[in-house]
Amino acid sequence: MLGGMLNGKTILLTHGRATETIDGVRHYANHRMAARHGQEVADALEGQGARVVRVQATGSAALLADACKAVLAAQAVDAVVHAASV
Repeated sequence: MLGGMLNGKTILLTHGRATETIDGVRHYANHRMAARHGQEVADALEGQGARVVRVQATGSAALLADACKAVLAAQAVDAVVHAASV
């Protein structure tokens, strides 16, 4: 790896798995490995010197989008990496 390539950069990282309701009984959800994948991406970014702001998907894609908007309204980021399974 090229150490420090992202020094001073702030990255917004979405990770985890979102779920979407199909009807009153069924829902669609991605595999639990999505959280591990996001952690590995965060580790790699931090290894390059980036400050990572994490937003974990814990509900619907709409909730994830709202959480991202709140982060972006509160602080500037240099890039967004979408690693959440939605």
